Amino acid sequence: MQKKKRILGLCLMVLLVAPSAWAFRVLEPIESAYELVLGEVGLPGRVPGALVFKPCDDCISTSLRLTGSTAFFVGRQQVSYTGFRLAAEEARRRAGGNQNTGVFAFYLEGTGQVTRLILQSYEAR
Repeated sequence: MQKKKRILGLCLMVLLVAPSAWAFRVLEPIESAYELVLGEVGLPGRVPGALVFKPCDDCISTSLRLTGSTAFFVGRQQVSYTGFRLAAEEARRRAGGNQNTGVFAFYLEGTGQVTRLILQSYEAR
């Protein structure tokens, strides 16, 4: 009898604790991203500055803030902002570079601050 009470007590504890283990959690995005084509993006002359673009053909221009904490990448290689701008200018000079080069802007939703800016060429090598 004593053994049955212990097992019943253990089962009751499991049933009381289990629902909290499966509690629903709300995931709130802290970072969002825009996938753009280089031809649609206006880069600032220096950092800090604003990245300006139109998210869609019918949309008004949007700007996001580039700061000293923004990380810049050309492909997978991290570069300075100067290196990023030079790579973007070189891509713009190539035939079709404006349409064959992607710009990925990852930003914090609450502030509009860009955390990462990635330049990626899609030209055949």
